Amino acid sequence: MSTDIILAPSYALSAPQLFTPTAKAAKRVLEFFTAQVNNDHTRRAYLNATRRFSAWCETHGLHELSAVQPFHVAAFVKELQGQFAPPTVKQHLAALRMLFDWLVTGHIIETNPAHAVRGPKYVVKKGKTPVLTAEEARTLLDAIPTDALTGLRDRALIGVMVYTFARVNAVIEMKVKDYFTQGRAVGCACTRRAVRSTRCPAITAWSGSSMITSQPPASPAIPMDRCFGRPGARPARYRPFGNRMSTG
Repeated sequence: MSTDIILAPSYALSAPQLFTPTAKAAKRVLEFFTAQVNNDHTRRAYLNATRRFSAWCETHGLHELSAVQPFHVAAFVKELQGQFAPPTVKQHLAALRMLFDWLVTGHIIETNPAHAVRGPKYVVKKGKTPVLTAEEARTLLDAIPTDALTGLRDRALIGVMVYTFARVNAVIEMKVKDYFTQGRAVGCACTRRAVRSTRCPAITAWSGSSMITSQPPASPAIPMDRCFGRPGARPARYRPFGNRMSTG
């Protein structure tokens, strides 16, 4: 009786039969989805793309991996364009390109049939994220009370983001030493951009408070743990925005 342990991939990582004609190919595909693709969401999306292409090949009478040609991949991409948005189609094509490349370097197939196939053109000219106007930003900042320390903090946090276009993670991770003054301007090292104190008094009020002047240089410039738990918690990072936007 054999006592050897056989490692088998779970169903979530099982590749379609088209890409696993031999044990060597199956091992190579498994290595691609485990060792090569590290992100869970990307792995799931690439697996879905691989399974969808395998089902398409099965429908069109392609049962051998070596029989797949560039015009097959092009026809598959063309059919996807009538079903999905361009970013989804490009993701499917990227998944096939990377997987076929991995199989080529592993000597499973000779050439990459998806290498020369071009996906749909997709250019983002305008983002979907709404942008506050100057009047809306001023109304939001003026609506935050300044009689409490949390109000000064939230005004500074939102003010830095509005006047420097910095991301919330970059602003929260700034240290006291990252704030600097240049004449009448207050600068933020995370964006390498100075913010005029006359235009954004919220930043000046916070930088001149005791929370900045009395703290060590390596401490957080805008601490979030005083009222909302540890600084690294994602819900804590966005909670001031929901509260201030609802009241403003």
